[in-house]
Amino acid sequence: MTDRIVDPQAIKDDTVDETEVFDLIVVGCGPAGSAAAITAAKRGLRVLILERGSYVGAKNLYGGVIYLSILRTLLTDDEIATIPFERKIVRRNTMVLSGDRAITISVDNPRWVEDLPNAITSHRREFDGFLAEIAKGRGATLVLEALVTDVMPGDRSSNAKVMVSIGDGSTEVLSARSVIVAEGSNPRLLEKISGNKGVAPAFSLGVKETIAIDEATIDERFGLDNGRGVDIEVLGATQDVKGGGFLYTNRTSISIGLVVDIDDLAAKAQRPEDLLEKFKDHPSIAPLIKGGKRLEYGAHLLNEGGYHNFPGAPIGRVLFAGDAASTLLAAGIYLEGVNYAIASGIEIANLVADSVIKGDFEILKSLKKRVESSFIGDNHRRLAGAFEFASSQFAQQKLPRLANSFADKVFTVTDPEAKMGFSKAFKLSMKESRVGRGELAKELLRGFRLFR
Repeated sequence: MTDRIVDPQAIKDDTVDETEVFDLIVVGCGPAGSAAAITAAKRGLRVLILERGSYVGAKNLYGGVIYLSILRTLLTDDEIATIPFERKIVRRNTMVLSGDRAITISVDNPRWVEDLPNAITSHRREFDGFLAEIAKGRGATLVLEALVTDVMPGDRSSNAKVMVSIGDGSTEVLSARSVIVAEGSNPRLLEKISGNKGVAPAFSLGVKETIAIDEATIDERFGLDNGRGVDIEVLGATQDVKGGGFLYTNRTSISIGLVVDIDDLAAKAQRPEDLLEKFKDHPSIAPLIKGGKRLEYGAHLLNEGGYHNFPGAPIGRVLFAGDAASTLLAAGIYLEGVNYAIASGIEIANLVADSVIKGDFEILKSLKKRVESSFIGDNHRRLAGAFEFASSQFAQQKLPRLANSFADKVFTVTDPEAKMGFSKAFKLSMKESRVGRGELAKELLRGFRLFR
């Protein structure tokens, strides 16, 4: 086994012998790539990770909400105890905006922060770097600033070949019994290898701003203490563009942003930064970020192709994991990415390990069955229509107006006039929101069937 490598010249300088065959080459060192490397190395495979960034996590925005239960199948208890985090999420709020009004449903659960937290906020550079160090500790080799320019997939009887561009522009060719591509949301290699342009038709654009606010102020504004945090998911945050908003607390900053349908954004001739500014100015949002200083603004494509865009089969000996395989779960009230990326890395690496150990690469053809029989497939299959439902005019505009109008009529005190009964309030709200009884019944039944 060669030494672990962090020098981008390592391949060119023959620290890695390009004539040697690796059991597995992983392209990308995000959560999916690291999970695949950890899993394969644990099973005794010789693993090489190629990361194009100058450090692990270089291509990611500041951070995010990460759900952790999947890590019990990947890490030891001692490793879990050292996961880097900003705050442990103790509260999940779902906020529905309409005009200058808002309704919030809040779920607080102190058990979410015990032992292995249900979710954390974490900076991706730190979290991804943590997983990469675990992979190296298990014996995987990591090369930074290594851009994979092409992959020759191989077949039943021949290994895959990976073309790697090193910092000076030179190219080396490495050989592997299998390759896992975990390149993220932009399916550059998938399109190149398969020749299939637009593999994932449902792209959204995520825009996010990170705002510095001191820890004591965050604790006071959100009613938090002891390193606990809150995650707020928002419907009605994107004006007339399909999408949603979010806000979550880090230790000394707040991250706020939007996820919008990129086609609808263009069709409505809207700019994402303008939508974000309007969201920040909402009366229910502005006080939460008041006085903060912007640390970062960025945008990122999200591959929301989902279940219908899972790779049905490997391409030769090349398999895809994480966002490159459309594993992001975008289902209205659920937006989960890192945990699904990690899970896909584990599942696919185990499939590769089975094929390498048994010397039978026909096993790779069971890829679709392997992924679909896991919780990844179960949840995506059951919630396959949730993205379309959450993006509908009813969910995006009519339902927020209806809910806020009804709440306004119920909770506004009208003395000396008598209080309005629920029935009358609801009928008036339906009229104001232009929601008919038939449409309401149809859409609520549709939603119930999706999330039952």
